[in-house]
Amino acid sequence: MIESGRAHPDPEGPGFLKTPAISSYDYGRCQKCHQVSYDRYMAGGHARARSDEADGTQRAPAVWPPALYAAPTCGACHSSHYDPSGLSRVESGRRMIVVCSQCHPAHGASYRDNIHGRLAADLKTASAAYCTDCHGAHTTASLRDPETALAACRRCHSDAGPEYANIVIHASADHLKPEDNDKNTAIRWIERVRLAAVIVVALSLVFFFGHSILWILRELHEKLRKH
Repeated sequence: MIESGRAHPDPEGPGFLKTPAISSYDYGRCQKCHQVSYDRYMAGGHARARSDEADGTQRAPAVWPPALYAAPTCGACHSSHYDPSGLSRVESGRRMIVVCSQCHPAHGASYRDNIHGRLAADLKTASAAYCTDCHGAHTTASLRDPETALAACRRCHSDAGPEYANIVIHASADHLKPEDNDKNTAIRWIERVRLAAVIVVALSLVFFFGHSILWILRELHEKLRKH
């Protein structure tokens, strides 16, 4: 059967259902109803990664370590049959975290450990920042450029100064490329400060409970002496 000039898959063919639909579908059709979203996608990081993947000229992976999945298309993030409509911002955002983490597991984990992720995923705060609030739903900006990062911060923090662009949101070295020396150094210092804080808290607890136990033993000793 021919549909729109393309042969419909033959159920009796040896390759039937062996190629993922999201890889073979013509997503040019999406622009008929979603022109703005389609144009943004075509100008974004996912489309560039897909183009590089197709012609074999990709010089460095867009995701580090390189993702197990192919560069995403519309269908990698959207389901045309199973996604319910009318989802709340919180529910849509929680689903988004799961989808994005499939290709960006280190980013997803560090986001959940950050104040943004805790407010969004754990406390279900509608005003919290989800993935697309910073990176864009279709443009998928990497935010490596300080000016681009600052512009993203100012969407919620209107009074943000240039120093905001230096804040490490994804505080994990697992997703960094070898050449990301500056961020690697920042993350190492964050980990050292975190470790120091844990040690201080642990020593404080040991001192408090140790002091309390010694005080109780002293009181018992004094009572036994009086008897």
